[in-house]
Amino acid sequence: MISSISLSSIQEAESLHIIDLIRKGIPFKSFNDFVIKGPFSLPEWSKYLHISDRTMQRYQKESKAFELPQSEKIVELALFYERGIKVFGDKSRFDAWLSLENIALHNTRPKDLLDSTMGINWLHEVLTRIEHGVFA
Repeated sequence: MISSISLSSIQEAESLHIIDLIRKGIPFKSFNDFVIKGPFSLPEWSKYLHISDRTMQRYQKESKAFELPQSEKIVELALFYERGIKVFGDKSRFDAWLSLENIALHNTRPKDLLDSTMGINWLHEVLTRIEHGVFA
């Protein structure tokens, strides 16, 4: 995934290592490798990271590392995405779920809630219900 850690191994990494990674800043190249494999476009990532499309393009052009708040959000979303794939058992099924309006979310698409930590936490709760077979 991000800076020499694969997406699957980040869950196994110690919290202090993840915090150190966040503090150093996620390099754009590592982030872009994750973007290519995931369901979100760069404009969607701009929304999730609360930066303009132009700023995102500058990070890309300059191969810049993200600041701490954006790096933290990238890791938060990577961990959420990894969990979602495990819960659904299949990347394409989880990607489809993210893009469809959901009754449990008041007819909101899950991916539209990823711009806030509160939204991500709510989605974690929904994933927990799905894991336990509760309608979500």
